[in-house]
Amino acid sequence: MRRVKVMRDEYLINQAKKLVEQQRPLPMDTVMKLNLLERQLKLPSIEFDSLFRLAIKDMNIISMWR
Repeated sequence: MRRVKVMRDEYLINQAKKLVEQQRPLPMDTVMKLNLLERQLKLPSIEFDSLFRLAIKDMNIISMWR
């Protein structure tokens, strides 16, 4: 059962990477999508946290331009 949870978490992290690897600037809803993916994680992930921080920084930069 634990193996299934880890595989599911890896899938969610890969989905998060795809969201963050989009062309810059990231769409505003990227942070919301990442938040939804993070809530589905079974185990905390440092890698996911770094992707989340990157998306938030990008969102803050975009909001400063407007």
